[in-house]
Amino acid sequence: MYRVSVSILEKFRRMVDNVSDYDTEAALIESITGKFVGNDKTRLGQAFHKIIELPYELNGSLTVEGITFTPEQAQPAIDYRNAHPQMIHEVPTKKIYHTRHMVLLVTGRADGIEGIQIRDAKTKFSYPGWGEYYSSCQWKFYLDMFDAQSFWYDVFEVRGYNGTDPSGRFEGQIIPHEPFPCLRFDKLPEDVQSIAEEFAQFMTIRNYTHLLTKVS
Repeated sequence: MYRVSVSILEKFRRMVDNVSDYDTEAALIESITGKFVGNDKTRLGQAFHKIIELPYELNGSLTVEGITFTPEQAQPAIDYRNAHPQMIHEVPTKKIYHTRHMVLLVTGRADGIEGIQIRDAKTKFSYPGWGEYYSSCQWKFYLDMFDAQSFWYDVFEVRGYNGTDPSGRFEGQIIPHEPFPCLRFDKLPEDVQSIAEEFAQFMTIRNYTHLLTKVS
């Protein structure tokens, strides 16, 4: 049995669908092997997530994991946290999927669980195209793995971003958008099984199985 994360399966789906010039086979392998260590944008997104998850208080500028937010930049994260006071953050999950080529232990970690709903906060550095989120297999796997009915993408658009300076400060606005819902449908288990099958076949045919972590 081989372990693979939902995020890797989504990277595979993006590669297959040729979503962007960055969604290549080489990028997928970098993610599987842990060679991709992130960039300024991913670090800003991670810091913004921490403001949502932890009880930070605004008292002037706020520095989180080396990124400095002005009060105006941090406020959307704090407003979001206050709007969802009962949310449980960073909830792990896993499920075994049997495919023709191998058995996969798929693992994931939901950003937030609120009652029977799953929520995922994302930072986006351009106007969000909702079709991109609906095409994702992330929400489908999470609904299947948690046996849930609805998954919400809570998107925060970063406008006017030009990187961070040496002190970690950045220019730009962080704009919250209306949440985007993805709902369970009858054929969802078949959809996620199909993606698991495609991934297992790809890894076998390309002789990449040795890059996956084998678990008992």
